Amino acid sequence: MPKLFATLLGRNPNNQLFEEHRLVHVVAENETAAKTLAKEKWPVENVHVDSVQELTNVDDYQIRLEKSDSQYTTRSSH
Repeated sequence: MPKLFATLLGRNPNNQLFEEHRLVHVVAENETAAKTLAKEKWPVENVHVDSVQELTNVDDYQIRLEKSDSQYTTRSSH
């Protein structure tokens, strides 16, 4: 059964003294697949996964995934 994951990606651009980060949400069967899918959504060099968390509840609301016919995807404004 597909699950919703929040995945924090990081990278060190040009060996700088800082990291760039991006929070990516993906639907996957498990944590391993979520990591792979998240990295595909941020196709840059030297990307790594800092953390991954399955999202099941937020502020007393249960999250349920339902397959959509829409091909619409949201994009980050960053």
